[in-house]
Amino acid sequence: MKKIKEFFRVFLGKNKEMKHVWQVFPEQGGYLVPWAAACVGKTGGIFTLEGTDRAVLDDDGKILSLTLGIGKNT
Repeated sequence: MKKIKEFFRVFLGKNKEMKHVWQVFPEQGGYLVPWAAACVGKTGGIFTLEGTDRAVLDDDGKILSLTLGIGKNT
C-alpha cells in the first residue's frame, strides 16, 4: 500500500491538470475498470494515458487485491 501511495503522489505531482474518464464492469469476484487520462504537465507538455484496473473483493465488498494497469495490453 505504501508503494502505491508513493507512486500516485509522485505521478500526480508532475501534472498541472488531469482529466479522467472510466467505465466500471462487474466481473466474477470484483470489477474491471478501463480508464483514460489526458494531462497537462507542470512544464506545459500534453500527454495521454490509458489502462485497465482490476479489483477483487471479499464477501463484505472489501478489496482483496488491486491491479493497476497502464497501457493498452493491461
